[in-house]
Amino acid sequence: MTIFTQRTIKEISPLQELEKLVAEKESVVADWKRSVAAIETELNTANAALARARGHRETHALKASLGDATATAAVKHARSEQHNAEETIGDLSIALPEARAHLAEAEKAAASARHAVAKVLAEQKCESASKWQARLTR
Repeated sequence: MTIFTQRTIKEISPLQELEKLVAEKESVVADWKRSVAAIETELNTANAALARARGHRETHALKASLGDATATAAVKHARSEQHNAEETIGDLSIALPEARAHLAEAEKAAASARHAVAKVLAEQKCESASKWQARLTR
């Protein structure tokens, strides 16, 4: 006795392929939006840290200049924090425009994919209308 296995190959229509492409492109857009938002959040956090460090330096500057060891240590720590925050802000200020450019590129690609879907749908509607017109004029 022989067992036959039937295999069916699902063919994907051009419209389904385009819709899948749109979903992929919009997923990329969502990823870049999250990345831009994360960078902006990090930038805000670094700006807050910078302001805090400057405030600590200003608060302890007088006592540190008069030789207070605790104030001197606080100023030293504030300088370190300020430097770190400034470096982080510099790095993020470079990264943010680049991330925004990638987002804009992804949005253009998604818009192009959506346009391709709309074009196929419009063509299908025209074909359908032509068929109906041909049936009605018989």
